[in-house]
Amino acid sequence: MKYEYSETDRIHKPHTYMYTKYNGKDFFNAYFFNRNKFLEEFDQQSDYIQLARNYFHNPENFSDYEQDRQSTNYHLTCLIRYILDGQSKDDVYNKLSAYIKKYEVSKKLYDAYDTDLKPVSDNYEIIEPYILLATACGIYYSKHGNMKFLNCLLKLGDTIVSCKDRINNSKLKQSAVIAIGLELTLVHQLVEKYGILL
Repeated sequence: MKYEYSETDRIHKPHTYMYTKYNGKDFFNAYFFNRNKFLEEFDQQSDYIQLARNYFHNPENFSDYEQDRQSTNYHLTCLIRYILDGQSKDDVYNKLSAYIKKYEVSKKLYDAYDTDLKPVSDNYEIIEPYILLATACGIYYSKHGNMKFLNCLLKLGDTIVSCKDRINNSKLKQSAVIAIGLELTLVHQLVEKYGILL
């Protein structure tokens, strides 16, 4: 069985995830193969939360974002840092939920929004906001266990893997590895928690 959800560019051809069939163990095995293959192409680590903490607290990784504080990348990076530091759970939840809603409705993330989260750009083809939102969802889920964030992480993971040709520099590669590695770790934990035999 092939894992169809990341076979084509999901930024240009988003999947609706409506009326998907249940395929049992074959689906899980195809999913794990898909994500492991992605990680093997870039770099495989083990502790993705610690990797995220080190990466997102390194100022060198974000000097570009500081220059454009209206960018989606800047705002999502701030949210990731807040989640990692355990700051203001309700405020982070509301802001992150607003970005998730934007993504879930259109399957697009624009590179800039105004304060009301209305796009101020036509550009939704940059992969980095998808990677950063996936990372934020993964870290939030790992700390608070809200399935809404894991659900969005899985869809964003499909988008990231389907657009791996856009991951073309070391900064993007490292942040994509964090997002997909975190996703895979969290799904493995659920499989083990519920005793699913694959």
